[in-house]
Amino acid sequence: MFHYSLHTDSQVVRENFDRISEQIIQAIWFRLFLKMDELKTTDGKQVRILDRGVWNKDSGPDFKQAKIRIGNEVLTGDVEVHWKTSDWDHHRHSENSAYNKVILHVVFVDDTKERLLPTLAIGQYLSDDLVTVIQKIQSIQEDRKNIFCHDTIPTLEEGFLHHWILENGLQRFESKCNKFEEQLVGQETDLHELLYQGMMDALGFSKNREPFRKLSHKVSYKELMNAIRHDTEPTALMRIQAILLGSAGLLKEVTSLEAVPFTQRLESLWAEFQSKHKIRSMLTEEWKLFRLRPDNFPMIRIAGFSKFLVQNRHKPLLDTFDHAFEEPSADTYKDCMSLLTIRSFGHWSEHYFLEGDSKRQHGDLIGRQRAFEIWVNAVLPVVALHAKISKNKALHEKVLQLYGMSTSLEKNSILSYMKKQLGLNSEKRPTVQFMQGLIHLHKRCSNYACADCPVLTRVWSEERHDLLRLENEER
Repeated sequence: MFHYSLHTDSQVVRENFDRISEQIIQAIWFRLFLKMDELKTTDGKQVRILDRGVWNKDSGPDFKQAKIRIGNEVLTGDVEVHWKTSDWDHHRHSENSAYNKVILHVVFVDDTKERLLPTLAIGQYLSDDLVTVIQKIQSIQEDRKNIFCHDTIPTLEEGFLHHWILENGLQRFESKCNKFEEQLVGQETDLHELLYQGMMDALGFSKNREPFRKLSHKVSYKELMNAIRHDTEPTALMRIQAILLGSAGLLKEVTSLEAVPFTQRLESLWAEFQSKHKIRSMLTEEWKLFRLRPDNFPMIRIAGFSKFLVQNRHKPLLDTFDHAFEEPSADTYKDCMSLLTIRSFGHWSEHYFLEGDSKRQHGDLIGRQRAFEIWVNAVLPVVALHAKISKNKALHEKVLQLYGMSTSLEKNSILSYMKKQLGLNSEKRPTVQFMQGLIHLHKRCSNYACADCPVLTRVWSEERHDLLRLENEER
């Protein structure tokens, strides 16, 4: 009798062909090692896997939130996996309400004519023979260096892959817009407040996004603008710093003689605002400084953002970027980067903290990289949402034009990995849309969302073409 082993997490499962463990069948479903275009239920209806669902390692159905087309009907719900169809009754799932949302019963062997659910017997639809499939699963568990279609990417024409990446870029942008729209509805706020929150979020870098997000809700854009309405520019700059640093819990008692006048002024302005608005400061411990580059410290970002708000206080926040969408060009993109880039000033020209020995060189409080993050993750999506709400198609087209033409400043391990996987070393000046497409594609590949991926479809199409050619040659 043939035996094989499968490494899954920390355990080794040893099986034989008399019965395959459900864990292996689950892995086959999860990895989609199936002849996707041939799938049919046991009663002959075509099956199309739109989303194979989230693998559930707890009690209940094996895959949650799946989306399956069966015949002409699209169903959303759970998928349960068994060795045989009869296991449904053996496990008494009909008596358990947790299985009421199951839309498809995936089995390896169909052993009964009595069934309550659409059933897919995948034993006959494996993409390779069972031994090969199991070896692939084991290989993936042991080595996840490459995406599934890594070996076949070189066979695809460059234009096809480039177009698919750009399409993913649009999907990622749309998801950002949808997220802002959900916030707009949920908070019953306005677009200026929404942009303010988005800019704050982008200031947070990876470690401090949540605290910055919390700060933007603790003190609103409207409250800040009302507070400095009658101030001169120098006073307005001091007041906004005081309000934001105080609300963030980052104003501390200072003993350094050099810093005392500056901090005393901040503390006075904060006390004035706090007594009027009854705001409780955040905890200092909520902010992450460990293993963070000093230029990413929240105090530095808050000071820079304070200056940006003061410099642009004479018009509503969203209107600050109006000029960029009049006639989109590379120059207007550069202008926006300059607008969002904030040079050091005053105390922050030489300090990272309100006091301390750490001296900083003159530089930007908000540099081009952070300005770029604000542009991509806040300004463009919120303006696109504004275009949607106002039904301004021309403005929406201009947003997409800038999204498609702006040169990306992004550099991270995900982008490097995807470029290597897809053989994209030739991209010298990639656009924002292209790089965002790579990030979105990485998410799809990491989640094994192969079912609706045209790359895999193209590979299958070419393989079928080769098989037909070989068959004709043999004849």
